[in-house]
Amino acid sequence: LDCRSRMAKGKSPVPEAEAPAAAPPPAPRPLPALSIVRVLLDWRFLVVTLAAIATRGWRIADPPSIVFDEIHFGRFASLYLQHKYYFDVHPPLGRLLLAGAGHMAGMDTSFAFKEIGQAYPDDSYVSMRMLVAAFGAAIAPVAYLLLIALRFTPWAAFLAGALVVVDNALVTQSRLILLDAMLVFFVAAAALAYACFRRTTPYSLPYWLTLFLTGVALACAVSVKFVGLFAVALIGLLAARDMWYILGDHALSFGGVVRQLLVRLVGLLVVPSIIYMLFFQLHFQLLPLSGPGDAFMTPRFQAQLQGSTFATQLAAPTRVAFGASITLQHVYEPRCWLHSHAHRYPIYPNGEDGLISSHQQQVTCYPFADVNNEWELLDPTNLTLNQDQVRLVQHGDLVRLRHKGTNKTLHSHDVAGPLTPTAQEVTCYGPGDERKPAGEPGHMPLQDVWRVEVLGSTEPEINVVSTQIRFVHTITNTALCTTGKILPAWGFHQYEAVALKIQNDLSVIWTIDQHTHPRILSNETKVAAAKPMPFWDKFTELHAEMFRANQRLVNKHTYGSTPLAWPLLERGILYWQLPGDEVSQIYLLGNPLVWWFALMSIPLCILLAVGYLLRGRRGCVDMSPREQTRAIDAAITLYGGWALNYFPFFLMSRQLFLHHYLPALFFSLCAAAAVAEHAVAVTLRLPRAFGPVVVVPLVAVFAGVFYYFAPLSYGLALSPELVTERKWLPDWDFYRT
Repeated sequence: LDCRSRMAKGKSPVPEAEAPAAAPPPAPRPLPALSIVRVLLDWRFLVVTLAAIATRGWRIADPPSIVFDEIHFGRFASLYLQHKYYFDVHPPLGRLLLAGAGHMAGMDTSFAFKEIGQAYPDDSYVSMRMLVAAFGAAIAPVAYLLLIALRFTPWAAFLAGALVVVDNALVTQSRLILLDAMLVFFVAAAALAYACFRRTTPYSLPYWLTLFLTGVALACAVSVKFVGLFAVALIGLLAARDMWYILGDHALSFGGVVRQLLVRLVGLLVVPSIIYMLFFQLHFQLLPLSGPGDAFMTPRFQAQLQGSTFATQLAAPTRVAFGASITLQHVYEPRCWLHSHAHRYPIYPNGEDGLISSHQQQVTCYPFADVNNEWELLDPTNLTLNQDQVRLVQHGDLVRLRHKGTNKTLHSHDVAGPLTPTAQEVTCYGPGDERKPAGEPGHMPLQDVWRVEVLGSTEPEINVVSTQIRFVHTITNTALCTTGKILPAWGFHQYEAVALKIQNDLSVIWTIDQHTHPRILSNETKVAAAKPMPFWDKFTELHAEMFRANQRLVNKHTYGSTPLAWPLLERGILYWQLPGDEVSQIYLLGNPLVWWFALMSIPLCILLAVGYLLRGRRGCVDMSPREQTRAIDAAITLYGGWALNYFPFFLMSRQLFLHHYLPALFFSLCAAAAVAEHAVAVTLRLPRAFGPVVVVPLVAVFAGVFYYFAPLSYGLALSPELVTERKWLPDWDFYRT
């Protein structure tokens, strides 16, 4: 805290009483075109770029068999080329790009991606790997340029790029048909584009170009994986900070402030949203045929797919009428049909110390087509119709559902559900179920009238497949649903069906997927085309299902890990192995020294910040305003990027893996290079020593460790002894014979 430590030789520290008043940070100097050319021709930039290409492209064809999640993304690319609909938990851009590469290489769409280790039939997989490698190689020069845009020296930029080049995890992930290299590139590109945007003159051509590129990069990041939203949060944070200073610029009119705000809203929210939806529009257009993803979607969605069972079922009458035979399918998970059979609920569904059931006929939800899924739709009002007349079922009508297999009607009453005591039991009611005469204790009256309600449509009629409905029990005002809970052996492990008091839950939504009627079948024999489903309806339905599918990814995986373990590199992932006297394997593992170096920069940055604050209270000025602004901008961008791409994973309940840390790793590597230069060049005032004395030895050591672990990244053969030698931490579970 001694103020004899000076900002520069020959300059005295400014006493606390004379310290300048707080002011907005100096505006960053614009990047002239000549400087950009000079940066791109700098030998350090060229070395980083060429080294990245070499490390990602070397032996790209090995192994010539399916590795880890290539089994999924390769299959999805093949389905694009077959135009068959599929479902995945990620947005489509990464798979669209892979499909394009496969198409250009003449991919064999008859190849079935069955298992990891299965040999590829041709060389088309190399083109897809090369596409991923191109994105992975581009991350290193982007890291270099990001440090330059944040006003660090070429040596700091070289260190950042080199850290990316020699990290084994980034190399491994960039050599296979996976999505993470694309994700990291687009996240990094968004940060770079916005850093350049902040250094442009407002409303100039570079201003609009860098803003547009920021929006495109954000859209692409989110379109590869939903975790790209963390990049949106980062750019939003930086934009909010900029707007705070713009608001305090009294030389700018209120209209000018509003204009700056609108420009950022359009460029960083509207443009990315439009691009994001265009990718989904392309996704839908390329997949018009029925495929393996049908079952994840509602019958209304499936009816849009050529060749789906729901599309062919439209040969039946399209309007539902009383007297029809129908099957009721649950719209959302679980996909199952309302079902009954000649078996009764046990008196004690949950054991003798549990609640007592009605002991009436079971009603369940069955996930397979079956004759016991058929119900007859009856009119409880018994209106008299002419022989050639039919009465269409409409919103608000009262109905009675009679099970065709047992001739009993669907019934509910104030008895607890078999597995869900807060819901009502649903049964089929028949002779003998009244138990005792009316008026006597124990009497159970027939309560089998339901009100049908149309959901999400203003049309009162009910159409096969496309109309979503719910059935409300008129006596108890509860809605028919399935809880998704699996019944014990007495219920044949089918799904529980109950009546729920909460009527706006997704579990109460059904659709009529099969429909026959004795009077109108002969009058409607043409296959009716499904009513076109608007893009927005498809878009929202797919996103809702993707969200639910992500929430279901909770099963433990052998190589799963927790976010707390990632920065320390406590656990990796075995991607592929080829047993033999010498073991060949691909194991996702970062360069340990690189990861730990990046982690150490965080407490060092905090220590420097605390030191500057304490010295500032003593009236010491260690940095010029421009140096201070550079340090703050870099800290917010880089450590903000690390935190926003890391800490949200602590809130997720789904199974996580080491590769989820890679976007955060990128920012931590750039931050480590920035902190290293700041500590040497600014704190220690040894700027000339940073490159030759610090950067060159560090890169040499990191490159040596990269070479040491390279066999695990490239799948090169190692003896069991050499594999064991590389096990630095106990949870690095390499494959060993």
